[in-house]
Amino acid sequence: HHDLKVHEQLLQQLWKLQESYGHYFLGTAQAWLDGMQAAVRTRDEQVKSMEEDWQRHRRNTELYATQGGNVRRTSGIMTGEPPEATMTNGSSR
Repeated sequence: HHDLKVHEQLLQQLWKLQESYGHYFLGTAQAWLDGMQAAVRTRDEQVKSMEEDWQRHRRNTELYATQGGNVRRTSGIMTGEPPEATMTNGSSR
């Protein structure tokens, strides 16, 4: 009778251990998943910004190409002013 009681207690302890371990592993797996999702999200953002940079670069290249590499006309773009403003400044002085 005594042995049976000890046996039951041992089983209960084992169940408790299994439960706590289960929660521990679940938590770890969840944390890992969250980490993976965060990593994927940041990578997506990096890729998106890279693509945007590339698009901007391509647009600039096309702009220069359509203007035929005319240095005087592209100088406005270089300084960040619209070309018309630079021309009116030149004529008013």
